[in-house]
Amino acid sequence: DLNTRLSSGVTCQLNYLNEEQCVKALQLRAKQRVITFPDNTAAFLVRHCNRDMGQLVGILDKLEQAQIEYSRDLTIPFVKKLLEL
Repeated sequence: DLNTRLSSGVTCQLNYLNEEQCVKALQLRAKQRVITFPDNTAAFLVRHCNRDMGQLVGILDKLEQAQIEYSRDLTIPFVKKLLEL
């Protein structure tokens, strides 16, 4: 039956990234986009936002646009202001 067929498939366990891994993943993404993203700002973002990588990348998109628009570094005060934290 269908249940037997579905349960006989390959299963993979997916683990969530810890805080340090999220920071490294965000910094790698920023580096690929040639965005300067300081360690302390990346760590702040991970601590104060949802750790879902899809959402964090969306926030990084927003920060990238603001960095270009305002010609400012991504400091913690600037990120707080942009994200209203």
